[in-house]
Amino acid sequence: YHVAVQSDDKIIVCGKESRFVSGVLEPHIFLWRFTPDGTTDMSFGNSGVVSFNSQAWLGTFETYLVINDLIILPNDAILVNQSFTKYPDSFVMLSSLTADGAFDTSFGGAGHSVHSE
Repeated sequence: YHVAVQSDDKIIVCGKESRFVSGVLEPHIFLWRFTPDGTTDMSFGNSGVVSFNSQAWLGTFETYLVINDLIILPNDAILVNQSFTKYPDSFVMLSSLTADGAFDTSFGGAGHSVHSE
C-alpha cells in the first residue's frame, strides 16, 4: 500500500495480509525493508519483515482495516497510520517503530495509540 525511504536509502514497503492464528483468519500489517540494491534487509524485524495485528481491530472485517499512510521521521523512526471500523464506531491507530523495526514502547501503549473518531 505504501513505500517510504529512510535516510540511508533503505526502502520500506507497508501492506496488509491475512494469517491464520489458532484457526482464525486475522488481518496483519506488515513492513518489509529492502537495501538500496533491492535485497531484503535481514537486519530489520524478523528476517527483513515486521508483521503485527492489534487487539483493537481484531473481530472486525479485514476490509474495514485501512493503511492510510507510512511516514519516516528525521531519525528514521517509522509511523504507520491505520483506520478501522468496529461497528458502530470508527477508529484511528498510530503505530510507532524504531528505525530497526522494533516497536517504540514509549509511544502510546507498547508502540500503538488508538483513538475513536
